[in-house]
Amino acid sequence: MTNLDAHDLPDLQPLRLAELSSSAAPAEVVDTAQVELRIAFGRTQLSLDDVLALGDGSIVVLDERSGDPVEVVADGVVIARGEVLLMNDCYCVRITELVGSRHAEAA
Repeated sequence: MTNLDAHDLPDLQPLRLAELSSSAAPAEVVDTAQVELRIAFGRTQLSLDDVLALGDGSIVVLDERSGDPVEVVADGVVIARGEVLLMNDCYCVRITELVGSRHAEAA
């Protein structure tokens, strides 16, 4: 490790937050933010042998029942619960409950 004298330090200037301003409005920044969204449809535990035996047509039984709510998870945090629907041959989720302190305080 090298010892530095005060005269060896670079000329530091205070940071001015105005210099960090973005040309995009806050709403535009939020609109372009990327968030990993995951729908937790169900869970199960399998032994390694059972996982290795999986193949085309295998059925994995989940701990959820048909009609049970699913969790909507954003970046590892549960933000909502909903129900799975089938629409035009695609699965989708109808949000039935928002989760979190921000939404709970508003209620």
